[in-house]
Amino acid sequence: MREYRPDEYFDLGIACEVIEHLANPDNLLSEASRVIKKGGYFLISTPNLASWLNRILLMLGLVPVLYEISWEYRLGDSLICLPPRKHSAGGHVKLYTYYALLDHLRIYNFIPVRQSSIKYSSPFANRYVSKIYYAINNILSSSPSLSNGFAILAKKI
Repeated sequence: MREYRPDEYFDLGIACEVIEHLANPDNLLSEASRVIKKGGYFLISTPNLASWLNRILLMLGLVPVLYEISWEYRLGDSLICLPPRKHSAGGHVKLYTYYALLDHLRIYNFIPVRQSSIKYSSPFANRYVSKIYYAINNILSSSPSLSNGFAILAKKI
């Protein structure tokens, strides 16, 4: 049975790598807003749909990293990898850009106080391509809007 918490009960809420799996992320954000005290904090992280790598992949007509068309097969990146193959889907339903999540948090009375880039490992099997990826990723991931993922610490107002 689900335990009920009263309004403004917690000082801190955490949702790391969760929101992208939800069909209706408004439920998460509205509940977080309800149970976190005014002046409390909400830490949230998610992959970035608009990462530098995904922008390049989209320009090439390829499917972005961490975006799934099928939950059975990896599709849409055959220029980089082998043709469609079985894979273990992550179950991502909604992918955010950095600015979209900031907007969504503001709707539910959260203002960002700190943000950080998250760097994921290379999606490339080739050792030399991975080295180039890591070099570029270290430079471009200094901005959360270009990084592979991001975390935002927001304060409830």
